[in-house]
Amino acid sequence: MAGRILLLGALALLLFCGEAFFPVGAALADSIRGLFDFTYNSVEMESLDMVSAQRTETDSSGFRQQYNLSLDKSFFPNLRLSAGGIFEKYDQDTSMGGQEYTSQRTNTRPYADLTLDNRLFRAGLGYSKREEERKSFGFPARGNINERHNALFGWKPEGLPSLDLRLDKSDLYDRTRQIQDSSLTSTTLNSSYVGEKFTIQYNPGLSELVNRIDDYEMQSVNHNGRFSYSDSFFNKRTRFGATYNVSDRQQRISAHGAGELAEQLGQVSGGLFLESDILDLVELDSLSALVDGQSSAISSVNIGTAASQVAKQLGIDFGTDTEVNALRILVDKELPPELADFFVWDIFVSDDNSSWQFARTVTGAEFDPFANYFQLDFPGLMARQIKVVVRPLRVNSMPPESADPQYANIQVTELQAFVRTPLADGETKNSSTSHQLNMDARTRLMERYALTHTASFFMTKTDPGLGERATLSNALSASHRFTEILTGSARLQREDITDPRDSGVAHGYSLSLRAEPLPTLRHTLVVSGRQAELGDEETTRNSVALQNRAELYRGIDVFLNGSAGLQTQGNGREQESVSLNMGADLVPHRSMTITANRSETNSDYSGGGLPEGSRKNSRSGLGLTWRPFQTLYLVASYGVVEQERRNDTLINYSLSWSPFPYGTLQLLLDYSEELRSEDQEKVTTFRPGLRWEIAPRINLTLAYYISESDSIFQTSEMETLSANLKIVY
Repeated sequence: MAGRILLLGALALLLFCGEAFFPVGAALADSIRGLFDFTYNSVEMESLDMVSAQRTETDSSGFRQQYNLSLDKSFFPNLRLSAGGIFEKYDQDTSMGGQEYTSQRTNTRPYADLTLDNRLFRAGLGYSKREEERKSFGFPARGNINERHNALFGWKPEGLPSLDLRLDKSDLYDRTRQIQDSSLTSTTLNSSYVGEKFTIQYNPGLSELVNRIDDYEMQSVNHNGRFSYSDSFFNKRTRFGATYNVSDRQQRISAHGAGELAEQLGQVSGGLFLESDILDLVELDSLSALVDGQSSAISSVNIGTAASQVAKQLGIDFGTDTEVNALRILVDKELPPELADFFVWDIFVSDDNSSWQFARTVTGAEFDPFANYFQLDFPGLMARQIKVVVRPLRVNSMPPESADPQYANIQVTELQAFVRTPLADGETKNSSTSHQLNMDARTRLMERYALTHTASFFMTKTDPGLGERATLSNALSASHRFTEILTGSARLQREDITDPRDSGVAHGYSLSLRAEPLPTLRHTLVVSGRQAELGDEETTRNSVALQNRAELYRGIDVFLNGSAGLQTQGNGREQESVSLNMGADLVPHRSMTITANRSETNSDYSGGGLPEGSRKNSRSGLGLTWRPFQTLYLVASYGVVEQERRNDTLINYSLSWSPFPYGTLQLLLDYSEELRSEDQEKVTTFRPGLRWEIAPRINLTLAYYISESDSIFQTSEMETLSANLKIVY
């Protein structure tokens, strides 16, 4: 440890005097940027299993060093070179149960991009290589390499279609080429023309995948076209828009062994998500970010140590019964194997997003360190909706890596479903074509009552697949201000649904009345319902909701909301629900906020040839936030959660103190306690820290973390010490 501290000090001195060393490099490039990041951490953990009386002691220390260097050089006004690389190494020593373990992770990521760009065209060449090596005591070293080459050419003439041609080659293999060895070569062309009222796009592509482990080759030819149009008519009283997408894929697979092919299910209706410990009878909310194809954008679902321990339920709605036997959960960062193996995934299926049946549990899901995703493989399931339930990491649980602050936030970016099929020897050809049409028109019929007619048509057709599905919707909506106090609105809607399996019609309505007798008093009444007849099944939903909010005095807001609903399914099953939500927000002083709330939901189930039942859930809470000074912040909360066969009392309070928020030396102090009555657990954490701005681009951070957990099942204590030196040039 002493040698590593001396190394940190020497490097800090060297970089502090860096102006004497870098002028030569600066002359070779327009700009040079460097980052030197060194972190040392030590973790001591002791746990006692109250059932088996087994005591476990774990000591772990690790040293991470990261070097990041990048440079930019312009040879001509339009020719630019960007190059650089990252080197990262992490050494860890762990002692557990009298056994000694050592591990080492090394990552190198060099890259170079040469780009020629002007207003008319753009051309470029690129290369990158990521090499990862893992060494663990008692296990053979593992190394994976991902090597990429790319070339691009773009042409954007004014008033003419634009073209973007890109060639990519990616090789993924391990050092021995015994576990992983594949190459993917692709050529894509993106062309588009943007007119005043329309846009035309055509994107052909050719790709070839060679998998040398499963011994197969796959060639794909794709054609994708898109046409969109929008305009307004009749003095802008009518607005019309339409989008048409068509895609065609021709695929040839040549297999020579007993390999397996995984194909992603692209036809999904939407993503689903809910935070709740109720897993069987619960309706998940819509979350399109889970299935939007943007794997680099977070979806606000956190499974890291900073997230609450409430179960995270992530799902996909396929719209119809679909076979699936694999799921991928993409996250925003790389996880070490010790952390990835710690997650437990429970899989449920449903046909109504209301009643969920447990299917199976997946443990030790494989984690891909290059694409950052968990791979969940399981026997085939047929379902309309599927969800996976997971609980976030706990900082005072094994493994010791959970104490690393970088794993406080592990954001889920995407949820994908796959079908894995075995490959037979020989050559297989398949093709698929899909069409999607979306049109909508909105016409203002009467200005006085804001009477509006909205018509929309959505059609999708896949071949082979489920055939053609279409929905034609017509709706009338109106709103009117009757008096200065009273405002009302109404909406009537009809949907004609065509589906190869269940066609039919659905009618819906919505009525709302809003009253504001005083600027500080608001009441809103909403009555809504929907009746759908699809095939031989009829579903009816009706609900009424009343919302009330009042500002009694300045800084005192209260609210009282209630709702009641009745849902009848095609099998005669009925669900009656009544919900009540009340609370108050108090601001006695600008530095203090007090919140109080209580919510309660009662549901009764009957009919459908199933046993009658009921479910009651309630939650009460009281919270306080207070910042008496700029440097002091206090938070306290008390909550009671009552569920079926389970009652929890949650108490949490924390204190954050920064006596020197400005300047070169900053002191941080954080203390919190959390109580859970379910397993009589008490978690106490204490986090003092120090940040020292040694120089404008050099800072040192010291942090000490103490966590104690005590429950009827287990007690544990963990102490963590970390030091981080960061140098930016």
